[in-house]
Amino acid sequence: TLAVLGTPAIPALAQTRWAVVDFSANYMRSAPDYESSLETQALMGTVVEVIAEQGCWRQIVQHDPSYVAWATDFGLVELTPAELDSYIAAPKYICKASLSHVYGRPSLRSEILSELVMGDLVLMVVGEKGRAVRSMGFCQVTLPDGRNGYVQVRDLTPFEEWARSRSAKT
Repeated sequence: TLAVLGTPAIPALAQTRWAVVDFSANYMRSAPDYESSLETQALMGTVVEVIAEQGCWRQIVQHDPSYVAWATDFGLVELTPAELDSYIAAPKYICKASLSHVYGRPSLRSEILSELVMGDLVLMVVGEKGRAVRSMGFCQVTLPDGRNGYVQVRDLTPFEEWARSRSAKT
């Protein structure tokens, strides 16, 4: 049983559940209530562990850095163990722009499917030849909820490339 200050004890989940953050920045609160204090945010593409639930609220653990808080299920996509393995192994982009958008088509005039903020992760769409799909200055991406869209090339970096450059600096 889990107890959160100011709320009744909530039974822990029987088995480990995983989710990926689907909002560009998902608010993590101290209690399962919109009026509770905002503790931090989890960025899109972050894998979190779901440890409890109350209504539409999920108590989640963000593991790196470790943080426990509450978020609504609207901004989370729960994954089966097989989906989790597939998600972790999939090539990703990291958003390097302060603010960007995911468009429905490779055009700035297309409908906006989602915002992206610096540090968000999206799946890279890979074509037949094993290369990232690009079109007219846009990269094709898949959002955590499965929707496909397009982000301007200048706003993304392949995650592995970004991680290698960060490791080289330390």
